[in-house]
Amino acid sequence: MSRRWRPFAAALLVVLAVGWLGRSFFADDDAAPRYRTEKASRGDLVATVGTGSVARVFDPRTGDIVASVDQGADVTDVTLTPDGESLVTTGEDRTARVWSLSEGGWLVHELEGHRGPITSAEVAGDGTLLATTSADATARVWELPTGRLVAELGGHTGRVDGAAFSDDSQSIATWGAGGTVRVG
Repeated sequence: MSRRWRPFAAALLVVLAVGWLGRSFFADDDAAPRYRTEKASRGDLVATVGTGSVARVFDPRTGDIVASVDQGADVTDVTLTPDGESLVTTGEDRTARVWSLSEGGWLVHELEGHRGPITSAEVAGDGTLLATTSADATARVWELPTGRLVAELGGHTGRVDGAAFSDDSQSIATWGAGGTVRVG
């Protein structure tokens, strides 16, 4: 299994194991994760998205909620920084939000600029960059510590569905509608 998919597989196993043990990561009014379950690489946090505007971060060992944050619009994606110190949520409202988990989830940055709903977020392995992709046919790269826009990546003719950074965080690949893949 590739290194990139190990965190997802581990998070899925945690969610399944907790379900088998009779514990639920979701409030009674939530559905199972609609879009994503993400595990921090240090292994002690899992972020989930149900339906609606709320994302939650859990300690999989105890099932305790570490943070519950409200995007303000339907959440389209969640991702944790590799160190597990921050959560990124994206939404139908065309914004990405960066939340600090040190105090239970307080807003650090609100990243605006996409002209369509944000479809995904990806944090570089070194934790310094964030890529957001959108239905507006662009990807944007942000400096995570400051929230500063570093680059707007075009070239897609339709919705951009995802992005991935190279291991050294120096290159990025984006993919989207019609099977288009761009590397930069």
